Parts: sequence; C-alpha cells; structure tokens
Amino acid sequence: MVININLLDSNVLKKVPVQVSVRNCEIKQEFHVTIPQFIVISITIGIIALISAGTAIDSYISRNASSSSDMGRIPQSLLAFSLTMNLKKLMKSSRRNSSLGAVNGVRCLSLLWIVLAHTYGFGHRQGLARLSHAKTYMDDIFFQIITNSWVSVDTFFMLGGLLVATSNLKIMESTGGKINYFSRLVHRVWRLIPPLAATVGIMFILPLIGSGPLWADMAGQKVLNCERNWWQVLLPINTWVDFSSMCLLHTWYVASDIHFYCVAPLVLGVLYRWPAAGFALLFFITAICAMVIGLLTIIYNLPPTVIFFSPDIALTKRTANLVYFRPYPHLGAYCVGLVLGYLLWKYHKWTLSKMCQTVGWATSATSCLAVLFATYSWSRGTSADPVEGVLYAVLHRTVWAAGVAWITEFVGILMITLVLSILFHLAFEAPFLKLEQIWFPESSKPTEVKKPLDNTHAT
Repeated sequence: MVININLLDSNVLKKVPVQVSVRNCEIKQEFHVTIPQFIVISITIGIIALISAGTAIDSYISRNASSSSDMGRIPQSLLAFSLTMNLKKLMKSSRRNSSLGAVNGVRCLSLLWIVLAHTYGFGHRQGLARLSHAKTYMDDIFFQIITNSWVSVDTFFMLGGLLVATSNLKIMESTGGKINYFSRLVHRVWRLIPPLAATVGIMFILPLIGSGPLWADMAGQKVLNCERNWWQVLLPINTWVDFSSMCLLHTWYVASDIHFYCVAPLVLGVLYRWPAAGFALLFFITAICAMVIGLLTIIYNLPPTVIFFSPDIALTKRTANLVYFRPYPHLGAYCVGLVLGYLLWKYHKWTLSKMCQTVGWATSATSCLAVLFATYSWSRGTSADPVEGVLYAVLHRTVWAAGVAWITEFVGILMITLVLSILFHLAFEAPFLKLEQIWFPESSKPTEVKKPLDNTHAT
C-alpha cells in the first residue's frame, strides 16, 4: 500500500518540483501494553487508590471531629492525599506579606510571553491558516517580540536566583551564617522529581490515547526520546545532551535550575560572610560564562542568538545545542538574581532619590528594548558584524536580566503595574502556588525573622 500511495502522489504532483514520500503508515493491530506502560498505569491506579482512601478518611473526620486525635501514622499519611483537603488549599488565594509583590506579576507576564512565542515557533505548520503570510512577518519590527523571545527564559532564571537568595539569606541570618546544604538540596529535588516523573509517565502512555495522520509527526519522536532517555530528566542531565534527543525538551530549564541551585548556597555563604569577595566571585563566574559563549560563537561561527525562522536550519540547531540549551549562557542572569536578592535582604530599608529612580528606569527600559530589538536586521537575513555579534552573544542575557531586575525591585512605584501584578497573581499565580501542597502538604515552614522579607515564597 505504501508503494501505491507513493506512486499516486508522484503522478499527481509530477509537474510540481517537490519530492513526495510517505512518512508513516498505520495498520490495524491488536491492543498491546508494554512493560513501562503497565508500570505507569499501575502506579497511577495506586495513587488514585491513595487519593480515594485519604478523601474517605477526611470525610469521616469532618463528621467525627473527636476521632481525629486518635489517628495513627498510617491514617495521617493517607490524609495527606485527601482530595477535598488539598482542593481547599489549592483554591485558597491568600497572599503572603512580601516586599516582592511584583515578582508574581513579572513571572506571569513572562509565562504568557513564552506561551505566545511557542505558539508561533513550535506549532505544527499544517495546522496553520494563511501560512504564506509568515514570510512578511520579519518586516515588522514588533515581531521581534516573538522571534527574540528567548530572553524571557532568563527572566525566570533571574527570579529563581532572587528567591533562592532571599530564602537562604534569611536562614543564614537566623543561624549565624550556617545552612544545612544537604537538607536544602534534598528538599529541592524532592519537590521537583514527583511532577517530573509524572510528566515522563504521561509520555509513556501517550501512544495508547492517540492516533491519526499527524500523530507520528507530533508525538512519535517525542515518545521515542522519552522511552530511550527518560532517566536524563530525573537525574537531571538533559541540559547537556543534543536537544533533538531530549525527553521533554522544556525540562532543560529544570535541569539548569538544579545545577544553579547546587552552587547558589555556597556562593551565598561567601556573600554573607565576605560581601566584597562574594560580589567578586559572582562577577568572576559571569565573566567565565561570557568567555565560553564568546569562544563558541567565534570558533563555530555562530549567530549572536538563536534566529527564529532562519533559512539555515542546521546553523540554528547548532546554536541551540552549543549555547541556548546549556547552563552557562544563563548563569549570568541567575547571578544577577542572587545579587538582587542580597541587596533586598541587606538594604531593605534603602530608598532612592527621584533622580536615581528616573535614571534607573530609563537605563532599564533602554537596555531591555535594545536587547529585544537589536536582532531585527539579523532576523531578516543580514549577517551580524563579527564584533557586534560576539558582544551581543556575550552580554544580552545578563543585560536583559539586570534590566528586569530593576523593574522587579521598583515596579511598585507605578500604580498601574502594581494593579496588573495583583490581578495576574489572583487570576493565574495564586492557585498554582498551592500545587506543592497537593504532594507535600506538610512541607517545612520558612524560618521566622523579623524582616519585611519574612514570608517571601521561594521556588
């Protein structure tokens, strides 16, 4: 049948200068469950059973409050899976007191930006209408918001460094500069592994729930990558492998974040005891990473950044593999977050004059806009000047993170931005801040220190 379809397509399109091939052929076959799929389904059934038992116990206790004190450890453990109890916590939208009120708004806006860009860059082309109009998109300078959206990820790295710094420095302040490095690292991994494992499990059972003409193109290779390399997600080391073979491509961010988190407490320890040495260490780390990016750009003749819709697909993939999906290009943004977290912790009562605020806002806006729109000519096919290209490749992520860091610290000055932050927090962010409690309802509470940053939520 495949040969007949090939012959039919070739005859129909013989006057059109295109090559035709059949990429996939589905045949009727018996339903088959592999061993990994059986394991995933079994674990899922087990979790559903725990949720049912926990919900039943919760319902019984709510009607017999006097019996709650007589529960043993096993019923208490099952109660942690109660659907009703966790839904109440999930839907509770109370907001912790924090001087970092803008973080949730910035985080949500960046998330929406990423979704918008991925809709253009990673959607299936056959599902788009008027695709021929795409060739004119690059002429619109404002389309750089889509094509150069790569920097939005560095916003999250900066925020990650900020929140890690504030939470760890509070602990160090209450313990005289000491911190249980192993305990913090285990807690971090303990929070991340269950959702990662659940997502990998979904990829295993995906072939059982879908089919169709485009199914193999959309999901086939992704499922195959996870069947081969699922362990890279859980270790996590998938930020160091070829992105075409990654299981769950987006988890490269999680892997990089864990890498940074392993280093952050050590750097913060130096910053807490010897601030000058700590700042020098952060500058040294950022400079080394910048040097690596510059050398790779020069040696492999890479563009300044990943160019969306570039005609040279091989060069785009090489840039993504050697630079974008690696940790070192984003470590500078993370270091900016660590610096900002230290400044907010150390100088929380510090106020700037109106002149300094105006200069800061102008510099921040100019820097971010320059980073965002500097790629306009490159996106239209113009080759970057060698020196200009290397400088942009080395600096643009850290400069962007520094610009957003200023906005994050002083965004409360503008009332409209504060209102938007609160609205986005209530509509999008607040429910998801409670997701941890579904898996970890008894997670450790933050250390109480009488500072304005006492209840800052760290991720």
